[in-house]
Amino acid sequence: MKTRDSRSSKVSPLSPIPNPPAFRQGRRALVVDDNMDGASVLAEALRMRGHEVLIAHDGRSALQQAIQHRPDIVLLDIGLPDLDGYEVAIRMRSEPRLISTKVIAVTGFGKDQHHGRSAEAGFAFHLVKPIDLAQLDAVLATWQIDAGEREPKPAGEPV
Repeated sequence: MKTRDSRSSKVSPLSPIPNPPAFRQGRRALVVDDNMDGASVLAEALRMRGHEVLIAHDGRSALQQAIQHRPDIVLLDIGLPDLDGYEVAIRMRSEPRLISTKVIAVTGFGKDQHHGRSAEAGFAFHLVKPIDLAQLDAVLATWQIDAGEREPKPAGEPV
């Protein structure tokens, strides 16, 4: 069962970011949530902001899509049906092809223990559902992602 506490309206940065530049539009995002409606709504909000968005509904397909498409950001639910979001984040963080990908927890889990586990798993931020899109915009604005940061895909790999 997912729980929320008084942090539900707060963004929890897991690492300090001094005076960040604006996040550029037109980046690749992967939304991972087993709630199909929730994933679709978040994906559409990102598309309206000019981003290319992929969707996965479980941990294994999220890992496959992340390795194949190399997103700039991953918005990852923790309570997934196969691999939980913590395990997915750990695996993404250990994948050399995803070294520059920013992973953000977007979850109903909002207690201190969940924030701590997110930090341990390698999430950059922990957002508690329901997220405020202004909060999401603020989080995205903390990263300047230049196209040159993303490593080129090897020849023959599907786009």
